[in-house]
Amino acid sequence: MDKSNVLSNKPIIKAHPVTGAIVTYFENTEGETFGKVRVDQRAPVINNGFMSFANRSAFITLNELDAKAMEAILIEDAPYPIEGKVVVTESLEPFYEGQEPKRKGTEGEIITHLGAPVYRKTNYVFDLEATDILLVSDRDGVTVSKSAESLAEFSEQVIEQELVM
Repeated sequence: MDKSNVLSNKPIIKAHPVTGAIVTYFENTEGETFGKVRVDQRAPVINNGFMSFANRSAFITLNELDAKAMEAILIEDAPYPIEGKVVVTESLEPFYEGQEPKRKGTEGEIITHLGAPVYRKTNYVFDLEATDILLVSDRDGVTVSKSAESLAEFSEQVIEQELVM
């Protein structure tokens, strides 16, 4: 690892791993063309008082005209030219049709929150104050009161403890 980038958490442009293209073009069901740009970010995370870095990726979708304009100025492994960050959102409902739930590792068990599968999405946002919305995974030793009010308070407390800086 390049030691000069240990604390850098700027979103970095990444090329498609197979084609090498910075912008990947696709058509929607109406025949309109769009382009996607991948950005990766190393985000500092504090969990139970321990700091580590989480690798995150997000895809920025642009209309065809804007994608072509951005393609001319984007450089692989350079910071994305518009300041922002990758934000994670988790939910008990899928974000899109056919979405698979979050797993522990590629083929690991499905991660659950209060017994329900957890779904995850990442977005690149321009709001530098935006925070992750994370659900606490079920794990040994965690007990929850049966009342909805207590459950909401418990979830808020645990989520606050696991927020990304």
